[in-house]
Amino acid sequence: MVGCATVLAENDRQQKISGVVRDQSGEPLPGVNVVMVGTNTGTMSNIDGVFNLNVSGDKLDKAELKFSLIGFASKNVALKGKTVVNVTLSEDDQILDEVVVVGYGTQKKATLTGAVSTIGTDELTVTPTSNVQNMLAGKLPGVRIQQRTGEPGSYDAKMDIRGLGTPLVVIDGVVREVSDFQRLEANDIESVSVLKDASAAIYGMRASNGVLLVTTRKGESGKTRIDYTGSFGFQNPSGLPDVLDAAQYAELVREADRNMGRGINTTFTEEDVARFRREGGTDWYDLAMKNLVPQTHHNVTASGSGKRTQYFLSFGYYGEDGIWKTGDLNYHRYNIRSNLSFDVTKDLKAELLIGAMSDEKNQPYKDTWEQFKAIWMLKPTETPYANNNESFPNDVMYGLNPLMITDADQSGYKRRINRTLNTTFTLTYKAPFLKGLSAKFLYAYDYKNYQQKEFQKQYTLYKYDREKDVYNSQIYSSPSSIYRKSWEGAQNQLQASLNYERLFAEKHNLKVLFLYEQSAKEEDNLWAKRNFEMDAVDEIFAGSEEEQIGNADAGQIYRVTNMGIVGRVNYDYQSKYLAEVSFRYDGSSKFAKGHRWGFFPSASVGYRISEESFIKEFAPLSFITNWKLRASYGAMGDDGSSSYQYLSGYDYPGASYVFGDVVYKGLGFRGLPNELITWYKSKTLNVGTDLDLWNGMLSAQVDFFWRYRDGLLGKRSGEVPGTIGAELPEENLNQDLYKGFEIVLGHRNKINDFNYSVSLNFALTRRQNRHLEEGDAVNSYDRWRNKYSNRYSDMGWAYGSNGQFTSMEDIWRSPIQDGQGGATQLPGDWKYEDWNGDGIIDDNDVYPNVYEHTNDNGNPKMTFGATIAAEWKGFDVNLLFQGGGGFNVIYFEQLQYPLCFGGNGLAHFYDRYRQDENGNWIPGKWPTTRDAGSYSVNYARCKQTTYDASYLRLKSVEIGYTIPQHITRKFKVDRLRIFANGYNLFTLSNLDFVDPEHPEGNYGYLYPIMRNFNFGLNLSF
Repeated sequence: MVGCATVLAENDRQQKISGVVRDQSGEPLPGVNVVMVGTNTGTMSNIDGVFNLNVSGDKLDKAELKFSLIGFASKNVALKGKTVVNVTLSEDDQILDEVVVVGYGTQKKATLTGAVSTIGTDELTVTPTSNVQNMLAGKLPGVRIQQRTGEPGSYDAKMDIRGLGTPLVVIDGVVREVSDFQRLEANDIESVSVLKDASAAIYGMRASNGVLLVTTRKGESGKTRIDYTGSFGFQNPSGLPDVLDAAQYAELVREADRNMGRGINTTFTEEDVARFRREGGTDWYDLAMKNLVPQTHHNVTASGSGKRTQYFLSFGYYGEDGIWKTGDLNYHRYNIRSNLSFDVTKDLKAELLIGAMSDEKNQPYKDTWEQFKAIWMLKPTETPYANNNESFPNDVMYGLNPLMITDADQSGYKRRINRTLNTTFTLTYKAPFLKGLSAKFLYAYDYKNYQQKEFQKQYTLYKYDREKDVYNSQIYSSPSSIYRKSWEGAQNQLQASLNYERLFAEKHNLKVLFLYEQSAKEEDNLWAKRNFEMDAVDEIFAGSEEEQIGNADAGQIYRVTNMGIVGRVNYDYQSKYLAEVSFRYDGSSKFAKGHRWGFFPSASVGYRISEESFIKEFAPLSFITNWKLRASYGAMGDDGSSSYQYLSGYDYPGASYVFGDVVYKGLGFRGLPNELITWYKSKTLNVGTDLDLWNGMLSAQVDFFWRYRDGLLGKRSGEVPGTIGAELPEENLNQDLYKGFEIVLGHRNKINDFNYSVSLNFALTRRQNRHLEEGDAVNSYDRWRNKYSNRYSDMGWAYGSNGQFTSMEDIWRSPIQDGQGGATQLPGDWKYEDWNGDGIIDDNDVYPNVYEHTNDNGNPKMTFGATIAAEWKGFDVNLLFQGGGGFNVIYFEQLQYPLCFGGNGLAHFYDRYRQDENGNWIPGKWPTTRDAGSYSVNYARCKQTTYDASYLRLKSVEIGYTIPQHITRKFKVDRLRIFANGYNLFTLSNLDFVDPEHPEGNYGYLYPIMRNFNFGLNLSF
């Protein structure tokens, strides 16, 4: 017994393990995680690199310690009875060796001299949305994404780089459409790189707005790996304005009747209001809409290699329903990809990349904007059925009964089908006779087909006549008709290039590229329409031949060709001194001979101070892993806004002429041609710095940029008299400047089993008109008020705000602003600032005090984002915050005032100035109610109606758990992860009645942005 007790005591005795952790230069490393493998026992090294850890005596021989620190390669050390363990950790060069895709090639991130941002598939796919473009929001500095709608199958999202406009999209080395990128399967993407400065100049005439480079996944070496990602979830509307209920509507109508002098009881009495409060009215939202709608996403990939082949295969499906209860709004998309690589010989490699997409959107015949306009407008005091008889749908305002217009069986439908095939074939030959020399040939063929079918079906509504007890019918959308359109487009692209890359004397790294490229793109279309005598068959052959129409959209029939010669040289000395020069000689068929070709050079330099010996060998500065200064300058062009304006002649068909009873097509005048017209010229300057400390534990990136554009199109309307007798041509007359800065801050760390990272980004962009062709100013005031050269384009003019009138006495004491001595004004009306102090409110009191929303369409001047990610023992979480600031929006019609078109109003207008039973005015946020036509005094653009739309949004959250492998491998599963995520979860904004990204287009009658919730799993085997 005594012997047993002695053995147990020795086993329980704690042994102290100590040591010092150093880097390769012998300097101590603080903050190193030291963990006993297979246990929760651990500690951390102190500022001198020293660690102390207690280990049970019986584990001293078998224990193994793991040493880990962000920026260093982890290391496992077996104790084997030792109590003193000194360890040296080697730097993890992953940060510096990371490869970034650039134009026509790749570069190491450490030696990159341009302003290039990149993101990988893991960072993309944590944001659950059908549009890959929206997945970039808030994640990359300077990339501005505005999600304008949540409508299924509507890819109405705006994207630009540094505010410069829609960028050029390049997928797998081939210039393609933004729509191709939007509809990609996110799990097929390897990386997305954004060229924001002169690094884009290598794409020449089409690169002025920056370049988005997308690389799809290729096969991985090894056995076949199959991955499945699936999710199912629900969406509900976010930021959708509420409408007035029946009692509120009746109150506002009574108020308008009193304010307009008709008598408060003209339309509704107090008893009516009380009855509506008791019994309610028609909730047109509830009648037509679902609050939760399903969405689902599935993707299967297979990746692996054979003896001489590598392959990546993928199939994806995405589907979602719309919010109409009929189920007639829905969207389905299918993606297929096959990326194959073949080693034809030891020196010759072939690649065949094929991507195909097919999607289909179905919707009722009336577009979404018409449906929401109707729902907001319809009176809650009316019923959906005449006399509440469900056999007779009610003839409500303008025949826009949601029971009919959201139902395809009743009013018809629209169907749009897109089919896309993208193919790329490449041959790469590595010359055995000269080390570093390779040749590459690329041919790409893309084909698109679009089918549109619109079936307008007449429907009947009824009014009930109580006196006669009859239902009077009214037919709408008559006659029924069918419209079919077929569109197709094709693109051919060819590249041939030579590449040379060589390291000389282990110090001088040289890369040379020479490339020839040509492309041709064409489109064609045809459409036809027929009316129905009987609409039982919704096909065009069943329509009447009388009054049939067949035609084509002239703007979608064209052929454009481009050619270019590209050269680039990269040089670095010991990865310390960096330089790059490139050029592109580019041609476009859109311009006249002699003006088709342009030369676009660029240059960039970099200096990695961190590679200097006074930093690398100086212990107090050893925490600097990478510090790089860089600058770039380049010239680019933009041929996207001018097409064949050099051609003279006539347009046919133009105006139509009637002779007798016959209509003849005639010629249309084109105006004066301009044979000198050419592309915009854009010159970009960028200076920046990259900093990584403690091997990436802290990082920062700062960029300042300027883009000068010359040759923007304009007309000499202010210089040439209108008596010239012809329409003036556009010329390359105007100039502007975009300037701003970007900041990215990052932190990542590992504490025992807890890994986390934080990334913050901020960008500011402003546009200035350097010169506008606008004629000479008449006087100094005319110049200040009406001329915009040398001014920021986001400068908006509006009345200043003095709040609201609080009483009639306040109106009488204030400067006149309605031109009628205040006779049309009431308490609660906007009170404009008498800016010039002359006692009259007129156009002379307007001054710059808001952001312009016309030229820049309400674009945020500032964008920002924050990504927070963490992992712990199989659990992971990712949060994305995204926002914008420095922009205004302004709304019209139903978002501007209630009772528009004689109908209902939105609920936020209920908080308005109003009178109590004694005639005393009660303050409210909005003006008092009156007829729509009498609101004109409140229509003027002013601070009160130009809303600050700055916002911060929790864009996405994903939480996941990976099942331990010792469990999943029992079922022959390599990895099983379950997750839940959300999208557009909540928004902070002063704009409280509508989503801040809700655009003013179509008067704000747009499908709401949707809030998503999903559950899913990742499975690998």
